[in-house]
Amino acid sequence: MGRDEGKTDASAVLHESTLGLPWSKSGMHIEWDEIPHITIDLSVSDVRDALEQAEDVRLAQHDWAVLLFSASSPATLCRIDDALDDFDEILAGPGFIFGADRSEGSVTVHTRDLAYYDGADRLFFLVGDPRRGHAVGLQSSDFNTWP
Repeated sequence: MGRDEGKTDASAVLHESTLGLPWSKSGMHIEWDEIPHITIDLSVSDVRDALEQAEDVRLAQHDWAVLLFSASSPATLCRIDDALDDFDEILAGPGFIFGADRSEGSVTVHTRDLAYYDGADRLFFLVGDPRRGHAVGLQSSDFNTWP
């Protein structure tokens, strides 16, 4: 097994969990108007200030986060504070931020406690989604880490 093979397997599982979101016909973007969400315009708002006013953002209720750039790139595990401060640097383009819980060597990724970074100036946070509750159990070794 290659050095990143297990890590990209975990990324593929997480990527698959996003396929239930309402993607456009082209598959290039999520149709956010079809699901409950809040949008933060990063050109005018600070992420932390905006999240303090958004009670329904479940992502921020976790101590850990997993950031996913693509199904074929290893995802990154980090503390939620680092994820919210450095998501643009960690992702280096569009990608997902999932809420996660970590206990010893295991990581539970909550695939509906998520945000999507458009790679430019917007963060979309899923809120109040009735499909809540889906979680994926993985190992800490399945991820790269930050910092």
